[in-house]
Amino acid sequence: MNRRYDIFKTMIGIITIGLLILQSYGMAHNRFSWWNIPVSMILLILVVKSVSFMRGWERIWMFVITLFSTIPFNVKMGVNIVDWYFVDIFLVTKIIFRVIVYMSLLSAEEIMMCFVSNIIWPEQKDTFLNEVREEEDGSI
Repeated sequence: MNRRYDIFKTMIGIITIGLLILQSYGMAHNRFSWWNIPVSMILLILVVKSVSFMRGWERIWMFVITLFSTIPFNVKMGVNIVDWYFVDIFLVTKIIFRVIVYMSLLSAEEIMMCFVSNIIWPEQKDTFLNEVREEEDGSI
């Protein structure tokens, strides 16, 4: 039962973070409200901190939750940025530029959240990459 409760907390947290970040773009007034971004980051940290099966792998879970919770915001920003700056270009080119903007935003957000999680949780359990590094160091 505890695992189901933790999964439920995680899903509610991801949905809430996604809606909060999407709301920061100000759908009705086409303006940006900055206060939602730090609030959603704090909420993301609280979600990762409160779920028991994420202990020891907080960096990885921050990466995964950031990936899923920022999808609506990144799609909206990608569409709006390309529509603002590339008005008179071909539709396929707009789609390609939207994907590029989406991936750029996602990469920047995940790098920032990884940096924050490294500061908050410096000690983590070993991952696959640590084992690969140890094998490489031992074979030299």
